[in-house]
Amino acid sequence: ATIRLRKSATPTLVVLAEDDEATDNAATEAFFAKPPADRVELVTVPGRHGVQFDAPAQTSAHLLAYFERRLASGAGSVPS
Repeated sequence: ATIRLRKSATPTLVVLAEDDEATDNAATEAFFAKPPADRVELVTVPGRHGVQFDAPAQTSAHLLAYFERRLASGAGSVPS
């Protein structure tokens, strides 16, 4: 799965929990730092794992900003 993900051209937002006990944030950051890193945004919010529960406002703000940037750049448009 990681090989396919690395080959994917799909822009990706990764939201990590600051004090995650289930995910190795350093390994995740290292994985996504490898090329093509330009299609990946990593953000960290307060919490232990369930970012949507631990930090709903921050998570929502990052998601909204990400999609607004994608739409403003034309990269998020839907083909007709």
